Amino acid sequence: MIKISFLGDILCQLPFLKAAQKRGNDFYTAFEGLQPLLQDSDYVVANLETPIAGEEAGYTNDIYSFNTPAEFLDALKRLKIDLYLTANNHCLDRGTKGLKSTLRELDNRQMAHTGTGPTRYHLTKLKDTTIAFLNYTACVNEDKWNLYGHELKDNDLNLLIDIDKYLAYRTEKRKQNIPLYTLRKKLGRAIPKSLQLKLKSALGIKQHPTYDNEPLDAVKGIQLDQVQQNIAQAKSEADLVILLPHCGGQFNTKPGKLSQEIFNTLFNFGADAVIGNHPHTIQETGIHDGKPYAYSLGNVSFSPSYPFLVKESKPEVGIIFHLFIEDKKIVKTTSSMFKSTEGLDHYPILKTIDEQFIGPKN
Repeated sequence: MIKISFLGDILCQLPFLKAAQKRGNDFYTAFEGLQPLLQDSDYVVANLETPIAGEEAGYTNDIYSFNTPAEFLDALKRLKIDLYLTANNHCLDRGTKGLKSTLRELDNRQMAHTGTGPTRYHLTKLKDTTIAFLNYTACVNEDKWNLYGHELKDNDLNLLIDIDKYLAYRTEKRKQNIPLYTLRKKLGRAIPKSLQLKLKSALGIKQHPTYDNEPLDAVKGIQLDQVQQNIAQAKSEADLVILLPHCGGQFNTKPGKLSQEIFNTLFNFGADAVIGNHPHTIQETGIHDGKPYAYSLGNVSFSPSYPFLVKESKPEVGIIFHLFIEDKKIVKTTSSMFKSTEGLDHYPILKTIDEQFIGPKN
């Protein structure tokens, strides 16, 4: 039997980065507790949610835009992770140069990746089974997309939906539903994000989950046609095709309408499993017509002191989603749960909380 394990978002937020720097750029200390949970896996997939763009691009110094030293990859290299996903909303945080730098740093360390770059999917053979992994993003941070989105070539970034339509639709809905939208937008540009959060906190305004209830028909374009073609091509080369979308409302513990429609569409295109990330909290897992899915696995390394979070959503908790394959079929799923806790010596400490059977035996 083959065991493939999937990790959620590997983040390096500012508190995480500062703690590692105080340890002499030691990132591995924060991750070593994860190793026992992966040691019996035949293959491990994880979402790398930070550019590795080099010191000259400026390391992470604010809340929403990331860039992490290359030593971060050296630490991850010591873990049993076989494939890194790079199509996510932070992939352009340091522009197209930062995106290409990330791929170069991964390649230099012989760390396989998919989602951005010249290939549409990643193929691997485990025992007698060939598996294709396809990673797409349904969003890129709005300011970065406006700056760099149109610089991208067709094969630079695997897009799930039409991001320009997505942003236009959300903007129109904000104008309809939020009073004084234009004034708020101007203030948002003028006041640093960190100060905005401090002001909200001082005024007793809580951060709320975001939702992705946009209808798919309003934001889909030729991207989904390309995804369908990619899946068809992958199925001609692989026994199993696993889709890994980056989509969903952040800190929302239930998948929104757009995520649900995307997952159903990917299954209709022929996916054998769909496993998502991005909401920074655990969402529903289950079986769709005999095929497993997980809307969101939560976080691998989330800083509980990070100012942008919804505590009630428990972003410090994540799961590892395991698929078991026999006779070229997915026959079982389980999950391992862990928690991130802060501290200079072990940041986060990763602990197994529970393992549960959540899939069919046949």
